[in-house]
Amino acid sequence: MKRLDRIFKDIFQKKEQFLEFLQMFLPDLVEKYSITEESLVKERTEIISHTLRSSMIDVLYRIKTKDIDAFVFILLEHQTNKDYLMPFRMLEYTVAIWRHYIDENKSIAKRKSFKLPPVVPIVYYEGAGRWTVERDIMEKVRKLSGYEKYIPRLEYMVIEASGLEKEWLLDGETALSKLIYASIVDKEEFERNKDRFEESVRRLRKSKIMTILDLIKQIIEASKDLSKEELEELEGFVSNMEVEGMFTKLLGSAKEEGRKEGREEGRIEGLLEAKRQDIYEILEERFGEVPEDIKETVGKIADTKKLSILHRKSISVKDFDEFRELLTHSDK
Repeated sequence: MKRLDRIFKDIFQKKEQFLEFLQMFLPDLVEKYSITEESLVKERTEIISHTLRSSMIDVLYRIKTKDIDAFVFILLEHQTNKDYLMPFRMLEYTVAIWRHYIDENKSIAKRKSFKLPPVVPIVYYEGAGRWTVERDIMEKVRKLSGYEKYIPRLEYMVIEASGLEKEWLLDGETALSKLIYASIVDKEEFERNKDRFEESVRRLRKSKIMTILDLIKQIIEASKDLSKEELEELEGFVSNMEVEGMFTKLLGSAKEEGRKEGREEGRIEGLLEAKRQDIYEILEERFGEVPEDIKETVGKIADTKKLSILHRKSISVKDFDEFRELLTHSDK
């Protein structure tokens, strides 16, 4: 799995970024049902897919408003070799989500009035070439003349990164649109639009600039774990984003703005606290209320790099004890 895959998995851990994704690719759904961050509930993907033989869902959110209770899930595909069983996988995941919903509702699910929630399956594809896999399970089933009505239908949405309109990404007002743009254009094209890209990033809120910077720092820190192919991909991505040039300048502008708003020490403490809260949020969503001893230890960490590492690890640890072990090692 390529490093850019992990970038997008990381960015979707926060409700703000997932809402931006919905606003970019499912704007009608967001507008019609007035979806906000408060409407989103991040689901534990391992609960849904631990019994399935195929790989796990990458991102799963539940949307709850006064009008709907629905699910949206994403598979991040960066492979050159396409999975031609994808229609079956998407059906399998959808049924698993329904099974989870039925188990949640127990006796209510047995009533005649009970309805299953809508599920929106999405494949985000960044591989080479076009997505040539069937998009509906009915296309994967042999036809039996006269019995077509018994073949199930389930179509999934495909977002092909290479096919996205670059002007739209360049002018977008989200951190996600900038990351996608930098990942799909070559260095020559990026150079031609460098000034425009810089200006579009400058228009983002300071917190979104920090989101991009944090993700770039994460992939640089992890570069020693990459294969040669992944390292080349990373180098091209970072080269486009011009970490040491443009973003250093933008961060400097953000710091200057922070000085005008208040003392620099307060800004740094605010950043540290935001990172701590991100860790607590993920742990709470995965395992329940975060124990006080963990909060106390994390609260004493005043190193943004350590907190960023712990944030990434909090997504994959098995339980609170494993996270405590990470905290022990982080002090060394």
